[in-house]
Amino acid sequence: DPILQAMGCIFALVGEADRKPYRIALPIVDMSSGLYAHGAILAALIARSQDKQSHFIEISLLDNVLSLLLNLGSTYLNTGEIPKRQGNAHPSIVPFNVFETKDRDVFLSASADSRWKKLCQTLELEAMIDDPRFSTTKARMQHRNEIERLLQERLKERTASEWMEKMDETGEGTPFAPINTLDHVFQDPHVVSRDIVAEIEHPVTGKIRMVAPPVHYDGARCEVRMPPPRLGEHNGEVLSWLLGYDEAQVAELQKEGIL
Repeated sequence: DPILQAMGCIFALVGEADRKPYRIALPIVDMSSGLYAHGAILAALIARSQDKQSHFIEISLLDNVLSLLLNLGSTYLNTGEIPKRQGNAHPSIVPFNVFETKDRDVFLSASADSRWKKLCQTLELEAMIDDPRFSTTKARMQHRNEIERLLQERLKERTASEWMEKMDETGEGTPFAPINTLDHVFQDPHVVSRDIVAEIEHPVTGKIRMVAPPVHYDGARCEVRMPPPRLGEHNGEVLSWLLGYDEAQVAELQKEGIL
């Protein structure tokens, strides 16, 4: 995955401008390629029901990672402009960044004048609403550092939870979220209410917990029916089901140490 992130420009886009590039910590190329394959398989099955033809599907990891470049890739293809790394900031939205509160970091943005106004009201910074340095998107882009300085000073006065409560009360959709660590996210009341953590018995380790599939069918979450397989656990089933091996052939392979 990191090889494809490097080849496909993800490294070059992630991180601070004056520091080395970073990879995305999760296997985003592998996972998104699998999701593309999932959709392609379903589309091929629908097509087969209509044209009675089988279809060969190819998913290229490199093709996939280029599709993830989205607007940044399109901007380069149409203007030749190579975007610079900007950390957590956005090239055309201000504010759009990570800020410190009294206890932990949060992310916030205000992508339109109406949201900027609502953010200033919620943070009790009404004087910034009509300040000509900040009153329009263009002006805010020109005064990015000053805006971030003033917002940072205010946000440090309260905890992330206190600001979240205030945003819920008066923010009216202002993009604002605490930057959760794993312990925070799995204790979040909304995450708990979604019942996405499954528990299942494993034949070697006993009970294990995992994140369940994020899909509901007719209001019910997909069930985790089996634990992760042990190495080679289903060799016999795969050989008999896909290749037509009988029990004697499978036993012979096991005897010879091939399985």
